[in-house]
Amino acid sequence: MDEFTPETFAIPVGDLTFDAWASGPAEGEPVLMLHGFPETMQMWQPLLDELGRQGYRCVAFNQRGYSPGARPGDVEAYRTSELAADVVGVLDALGWDRAHLIGHDWGAAVAWRVAALAPARLRTLNVLSVGHPDAISEAIGADDDQRSRSEYMTFLRRPDADRLLLENDAERFRNFFAGSPAAEGADSYLAVLGEPGALDAALNWYRSAGRSEHSAEKVDLPVLFIWSDNDPALGRLAAERTGEFVAGSYRFVILEGISHWIMQEAPARVLAEVGRHISEHRA
Repeated sequence: MDEFTPETFAIPVGDLTFDAWASGPAEGEPVLMLHGFPETMQMWQPLLDELGRQGYRCVAFNQRGYSPGARPGDVEAYRTSELAADVVGVLDALGWDRAHLIGHDWGAAVAWRVAALAPARLRTLNVLSVGHPDAISEAIGADDDQRSRSEYMTFLRRPDADRLLLENDAERFRNFFAGSPAAEGADSYLAVLGEPGALDAALNWYRSAGRSEHSAEKVDLPVLFIWSDNDPALGRLAAERTGEFVAGSYRFVILEGISHWIMQEAPARVLAEVGRHISEHRA
């Protein structure tokens, strides 16, 4: 297989500009990909490559805080509603009326929000690791296991978390991926998040979480949810209850023995599941 070389370009949305990668024919059916923390659009390289080869027009972009041209200073600017509005703005800028949306980690949380606020803009919702926000909220309230798993967010909300993550050659940052093939991407992520102010901006996603925002509503779209049972942050209760918040067709896939870094540890399975799902709901 030839080495993958994405198209690189910028997407202007209002006062912001997002760095982006693309693959596949310009006339192909649209697919948009949203990365999570602490990764960047580069996490999607296997999907960009394969789906592009299958004829889809695929775009992944570095989201708010990650792109140098989209890095506001106010914590409130990183609320999930703002991040979801960015996605709709990107769809507009690309000239896409509807797209298949794929998200992992925080990208999945944003994808759920887009599905609730602008369902007419999506053909399918494909989420990795993070279940419906209401299912997670309920699990945190009722489940000691999920409360314990979520305690890491307290550290990430600290005002000095960026400094602590980057000190000693980014030792704490690299530890996010310890023992996983995802560790191979750490340097590429640090090339983005090591820029002045970038990691602090990315951490604002955590600092702004839950600030007077309504939770997402029940999603009436075809939904694929891929969860891994060795994820240290996201437990089984919220994963299994996510289907209660989906009104459309729903498929729940469990990857056994896989950690949070689904895309890097089980790329063939993700490619197969996502490829099947979006092909079943093509225009």
